[in-house]
Amino acid sequence: KLSRDNVVGHDDGIAKRWIHYTEWMKKYQLDGALDVVWIYIREMDTYIDREQPWQLAKKDDKIRLYAVLYILAENLRHLGWKLLPFMPETTQKIFEQLGIPHETSARTHEQAKQWGGLKAGTKINRAESLFPRLDAGS
Repeated sequence: KLSRDNVVGHDDGIAKRWIHYTEWMKKYQLDGALDVVWIYIREMDTYIDREQPWQLAKKDDKIRLYAVLYILAENLRHLGWKLLPFMPETTQKIFEQLGIPHETSARTHEQAKQWGGLKAGTKINRAESLFPRLDAGS
């Protein structure tokens, strides 16, 4: 389960990311908007490498582990919103895995951009990989 109670250092730059994404979308420059998404994904990947949640789990550092997982899940929610115009079915699957009810996923764009949209204690649903790795021979 995720908990927002012990999150420290959540992403204060989320508003800046939304501004850049929205600027590109308003100009109908979809490649620019997708560049913002890819940069965001790389930043999340860097965060995972730096925080090493698998090591936190081994150390039984539950408070920090839950904070890291919440930050990742909340950022994934924001990524889902950014991917919605491009991949609506995949975005809905992301929301389902994050335990976001359909009525919540129908929020306004302004509501979606706020940090903390996932409720404390949200249970992440297990599902198939949305983007499975390709074998090198494929």
